[in-house]
Amino acid sequence: MINHILTAWSQSRHNKVLRPQEADSLPLKEIFTLENALRTNFQQVPDVPEELHELQQILRAWHDYAQGHLFEALELFKTQICFENEWQTWALLGLARTHLKLGWWHHARNWCLYTLECSRRKWDEVMLFHAYELLGEIFLRTDQPLKALEVYSRANAFENKLLDHSLTLTVSSACALGRLGAKSQADNLFQEVFFRNPQSVSAQFAVIKGLLSAHLKDDEVSFSKWYQTIRQFGFDPTKHKDLPYLSRIANEAIKQRQRVAWFSFPEQEPPETPVNKLLLERLGLSKVETEEKTLPPPVEVPTYRLNPVDSAYKEMALPQNALEEIKRISGNKELLKWLAI
Repeated sequence: MINHILTAWSQSRHNKVLRPQEADSLPLKEIFTLENALRTNFQQVPDVPEELHELQQILRAWHDYAQGHLFEALELFKTQICFENEWQTWALLGLARTHLKLGWWHHARNWCLYTLECSRRKWDEVMLFHAYELLGEIFLRTDQPLKALEVYSRANAFENKLLDHSLTLTVSSACALGRLGAKSQADNLFQEVFFRNPQSVSAQFAVIKGLLSAHLKDDEVSFSKWYQTIRQFGFDPTKHKDLPYLSRIANEAIKQRQRVAWFSFPEQEPPETPVNKLLLERLGLSKVETEEKTLPPPVEVPTYRLNPVDSAYKEMALPQNALEEIKRISGNKELLKWLAI
């Protein structure tokens, strides 16, 4: 059903009618409702027709996730995983992403694999793309770039189903290549994304991650090039909710290497996840909170049989709790490896 919806969506995406109530079929109502949510990156929940109750619950959960209300999102996603409808895999992916942001990376990987298995049964190519992309990010954050690149290559097989997201995947692949020491190949990919449309969200991620990737590898030449690119074309951290966080770290790197601060930050930054907060504290970029919040226990994945294609990923060692691992690390460069750069 999802593939049918998104096929129709891609055929009608330039249609100016985006009011679900005006659509003449249920699939089109779903298309326009979903697109209205995606246009705001789930920052707003659009009006949902009464007959799309299941979709409404999913959108509410993703809205909480986008707002940084991770505990509320976790509970909402949990209520949806038992319903075997066309939106179930969206709930599964939501659980994987929420566990990642809360620091439960072992469980995030398990929910990712479960999402892949359910998506494979339905042959939901859109969700296969997203689940592989997220699984690659998990491996990149745990400093397994070769495994991340392998997973990204699997996501790449489905990128033609989500053309708008292919540039994001290119940026992620460039980060993995940079970690592996393929600096020129990584820079070429970052530049390819950036110069296609310097003001796009993907371009902003390309320039900031290009700069941070060079900083992580102590590549002064590449770092200076990205710094000059930012000075020439500008940088807008308001384009995406994750950019202010990354730009704060990049700003510190620029001060260290160029002896001058460059970025300015929005007056109100979005809520930061437990992992992000701890990394900023350990990097000395935010005050240390003396009172630690108690995290909810992770949600266990149901018993299922994993497809042999993905079974090797289940055996890879991952931290049960990223927060505890980060607390044991010393040295800024080692801490930066826990970013998706």
